[in-house]
Amino acid sequence: MCTENYTAKPLEEFALCDVPGNGALYQVTMAAKGLRKTAD
Repeated sequence: MCTENYTAKPLEEFALCDVPGNGALYQVTMAAKGLRKTAD
């Protein structure tokens, strides 16, 4: 089960993905965006 469309609180720790059983981790990509507007 993976976490999608979740809004975390500031400095909150959460499990990105829970994969049961043994195995290898291969090519993981994480995308996130902040809610705060910044001037570019």
